[in-house]
Parts: sequence; C-alpha cells; structure tokens
Amino acid sequence: MATYTKQWKLTNVNDSLTFGSVEEFFNKSCSTNISEEQISQHIDNEAEYVLDKFAVLSTDKKSIVIQKDFKDEASYNEWKEKADALPDVDDLIKSEEGHFIDEEKKSAKEPLLPDEE
Repeated sequence: MATYTKQWKLTNVNDSLTFGSVEEFFNKSCSTNISEEQISQHIDNEAEYVLDKFAVLSTDKKSIVIQKDFKDEASYNEWKEKADALPDVDDLIKSEEGHFIDEEKKSAKEPLLPDEE
C-alpha cells in the first residue's frame, strides 16, 4: 500500500550539543516541565494519523531525521493541523521539513518511543 511520507530534520538550538542516541536527543528537547496531559495529546494525535515512524541520528550527532508515514496527504494535513494547535513540547528544537534520507537507509532506523514525535 502506498503511503504519504514526510521527513523532518530536528536540531537542538544549542548547536554545541552532541547526542549519543535519538532518545538522548529528545531528553534534551525542552526547557520547561511538560505535563502528562500535553504529552498525551501529542501521542494521541500520532496514534490517530501516523502509520509508521522512525528516527536516525546524524553522523555528526547534532541532529536527527524523523520520517513519518501517513495514509495519504489528507491524513497528513489533518495531523499537521491538530499538531500545530497543540502546546509545544520541544521548545529547544529547530525543525526543517524536507527530504533527508532515502528509503534504502531505513535499516539504520531507531524506532521512536511512544512519547516522541
């Protein structure tokens, strides 16, 4: 089944930081305390629209690339509209949408934890 795929390159605003894993990257993505409710809202939105997702740490260990697969473009647009309306949970991250990795590199992927996006 064909899906609608989007990728984002995420970089911490502190460009001197390096990370050992995708999990460590997300552990340093916020400067404030985030409530369980805020995290749950993001998880619920992901569960409703995202069919598959993975993340890869860059070779310089300063950023990650996330790929998310959606049923179709309409599903992506609905997900994005809802995601944009939710409270920010990653205020220390700069996000750039684009094409950063090819499908054949998926073997190096790290699955995201349920509370990461």
